[in-house]
Amino acid sequence: MTPGSVDHKNRDMQRSFHVSFNRSSNLSDRETESLKQGTWEIDCPNMSLKGRSKPNAALFSGAGLIRQNADRGFTVRLYSTRQRNFDASAWNALRSGTIVPDCAFYDLVAQDSKGREWHSHQLLPNFNQTARGKNIIEGYLSFLSCEGRIPRHIRVIGSSIAFKVFAHIEIPKNETTIRRQSTARGQQRAVSRSFTAWKFRCSGLDFLVVEEAPDGLTINVRYAKNKLPANLETRIIEAFQFVLGKPIPWTILQKRAARKTTTVLQAQPLRGMTSRLMAPLPPQRIIDAKTNKLTTSHHRRLFASFLRHIIDSEQPQHPLWGQLNAAYEASASTFLDAKALTLTVAIESIVAGEFSKLGNLSQPDKKAVEAALSLLQNWNGEQKIKNRIIGSVQQILNPRTGDRMRELVTRRAITPEQNKAWQKLRNASAHSYQASAIAHEEFIKLVQQNEVLFYHLIFCAIGYKGPYLDFSSEGWPIRQYPQNP
Repeated sequence: MTPGSVDHKNRDMQRSFHVSFNRSSNLSDRETESLKQGTWEIDCPNMSLKGRSKPNAALFSGAGLIRQNADRGFTVRLYSTRQRNFDASAWNALRSGTIVPDCAFYDLVAQDSKGREWHSHQLLPNFNQTARGKNIIEGYLSFLSCEGRIPRHIRVIGSSIAFKVFAHIEIPKNETTIRRQSTARGQQRAVSRSFTAWKFRCSGLDFLVVEEAPDGLTINVRYAKNKLPANLETRIIEAFQFVLGKPIPWTILQKRAARKTTTVLQAQPLRGMTSRLMAPLPPQRIIDAKTNKLTTSHHRRLFASFLRHIIDSEQPQHPLWGQLNAAYEASASTFLDAKALTLTVAIESIVAGEFSKLGNLSQPDKKAVEAALSLLQNWNGEQKIKNRIIGSVQQILNPRTGDRMRELVTRRAITPEQNKAWQKLRNASAHSYQASAIAHEEFIKLVQQNEVLFYHLIFCAIGYKGPYLDFSSEGWPIRQYPQNP
């Protein structure tokens, strides 16, 4: 073999490595640890910031950096060496109390020193200038995304999703994890086993959730097909939040669909949210009534029922998650009245959204109301009063939340006591906010009853039947839903 052929082979290897490297979206272990500590930072030899005004959008380019702040958000700094079509009119026109126009936002593309290309949208930058007139542009990023591609010589099957959560969240566990350590070139080896994983399968997805000591959680999901369903990562997080009863504040999301890989970094809220809304099931394994053994099967069934119900939704966030999130936010406050009002409104919204076909008038009753409206139309009274009376009668045609709740009681989806507790707390919270005549202990009891009602409505909507934690009763016993007649 001639020296020239060796050089040619080396060039091919370098070219192959260069292509693979530039198309990577992977994070190193050191980067993952720095993201956990809030110290992640990358240098970017090439950055560009492009405005959204068309057709002559502003463009800034140059070197810069992206770093994680102490509050776990991300900031960008661009030292612009090139500037084009910058027009300050959009910025000068901004006024307090008005919506920021789309043309004031910028989109970021940054190539870091490892060849990865990061993207972020809707950046609202701050412009500063050096003594020589050069622009230094800074801004806050709520998320960053990077795409890559796996080389063809590497065999891949199906798709996967992985979340890294840097917070303590307790999970039901049914599997052990094995950790191996080797030091001094293998002279000392250590193997440890710990019961820290939850493994299950549902909806064609394989899940492995692992607690990372002391304050971390890894969620791994495998899918047999090469194309991931739309919004699947959002639906998975929504389902985990429901079952575990806590927000899942992930920092790193890594997806792979066939050979395409995507890494997303998400900024964390300025303060940690400590929800006081109880989870529908305890976080530990519970005893199965049939086998008398500890199991996580009920957690899996609850998770599967919720995921099946929401997975095909085309909305970015499912309405049920919206009500859950509102309850989490309100329960994080120490102000019990805010929790009570939010909870009762959330119940009302779930009843309207998930049980909209209930409570409708029968056909004979509808005809009777329509006949009454016809008579009112021919009444010769004062028009203002006439319109008010007709409007009031027309409301009878629209089912009220109370009508739907009574039908849910008839169907044994909820109990008569829960219906009464909701009506009492709803009226007190909406009409006597902070001035309720209800005694404090009774008020707390009503809130607890409404929390259980909140979950029972979701159980009914998603078709779940099984155990739940009854925190409206002393000792928080585990009961069965629905209750036996």
